[in-house]
Amino acid sequence: MKHTYRFFSALLLSAALGLAISCKPAQTGTPDVAPDTMPELNISTIGIVDFDTMTEDIQTEFKGGKGDVAFRIFKDDLNKVMRVRMTPHSSVGQHSHVTDSEIIVVLQGSGKIVFDGQELPIHEGQVHYCPKGHGHTIINDTDQELHLCCVVPQQ
Repeated sequence: MKHTYRFFSALLLSAALGLAISCKPAQTGTPDVAPDTMPELNISTIGIVDFDTMTEDIQTEFKGGKGDVAFRIFKDDLNKVMRVRMTPHSSVGQHSHVTDSEIIVVLQGSGKIVFDGQELPIHEGQVHYCPKGHGHTIINDTDQELHLCCVVPQQ
C-alpha cells in the first residue's frame, strides 16, 4: 500500500509539474536521449497554484450527476488541475476518458468511485487513477462535503 501511495504521489506531482510520465514497460537498447544530455528541471521556475484566489464555479448535475459540485481550475497546455468540492449526496456523472486520464486525490471526506462498473469506497488520503480508455463516476454518499484534487494530463 505504501508503494502504491508513493507511486501515485509521484505521478500527481509529475503531472502537476508538466513532466511526461509513461506507464509502459521499460524499453531495452539505446534511449532516445542520453541521460547526460537531458535538460535539468529548474526548481526555481515552478509556480504555485493558489486555488484560494480563484473563483469557485458551481455546476449542478455535472456530467449527469446529482446535486452541486464546485470547481476551482488551473489549466495550461499540459494539464488541468482542479480543486473540487462535492456537496453532501452529490455526484459527478458517469463519463469515459477517451483521450486523457485522470488522477484524483481525496483531500477530505469519503465517498465511492464506480470504476469500469465496479463500486469502490474511497476516503481521505487515497488516490484514484482512471487511465485513458476507462470510465468512472464519483459519488459523495455522506452527509459531509467531499474535497478532491484532480489532475487531467494531456496525452
